[in-house]
Amino acid sequence: MMHENRFRGSRIGASSSSRFDERMNRIRLGHLEDEAGPAGADSPWFCLRVEFGREIAVENELQRYKIETLVPMRKGRERRIRHRLVAARTEPAITGYVLVRFDYCPEVCAGLMAITHVVGLLSVDEIPIPMSHEEVMRFKAKADDGSLDWQHDSGVVYRAGDKVRIVEGPFGGFAGVVVSVRADGRGDAVVEADVFGRMTPVTLPLAILEKL
Repeated sequence: MMHENRFRGSRIGASSSSRFDERMNRIRLGHLEDEAGPAGADSPWFCLRVEFGREIAVENELQRYKIETLVPMRKGRERRIRHRLVAARTEPAITGYVLVRFDYCPEVCAGLMAITHVVGLLSVDEIPIPMSHEEVMRFKAKADDGSLDWQHDSGVVYRAGDKVRIVEGPFGGFAGVVVSVRADGRGDAVVEADVFGRMTPVTLPLAILEKL
């Protein structure tokens, strides 16, 4: 005799993992609401790694929590599409990163990880690397005056394999090796930056590099 299958609903635990993740995200965002706020005059900056192309979306979301943010912008590359020159768009000076300013505490760091499109914090041994306000303002000034624009002539020709030091921005002070670059002194270079022994690939404007 066949028995009718009267099972309804979902099996116990089938979606428990996703529900747990959602619950933890709500808790982390609650910490962000409770602990974050306007930074003090001596508060450091930190660097968030975000999904490519999501820099402004993350910046807008963080501003809801009254966290001071900065995405320095520049003019990108002019492009030719079907024999038509397309004007350069405004884009982040360093794609995939958002600068944030807050008084460090583990609760705020955990809350930042709950923001959609955030991948992580630029850290060493899980401790975020701080930047001074003066460092950030110098980097912003270069973006504002056009030094980081894609068409800006750096006056220096780099080649793959060149050893360089990064002089401004969230990777300022770190050394690295050029992986790929144009030969005319314009545009960006893909650099493997040595961040305390961890090689981190990042695309950087030539204006913030110097040869070693």
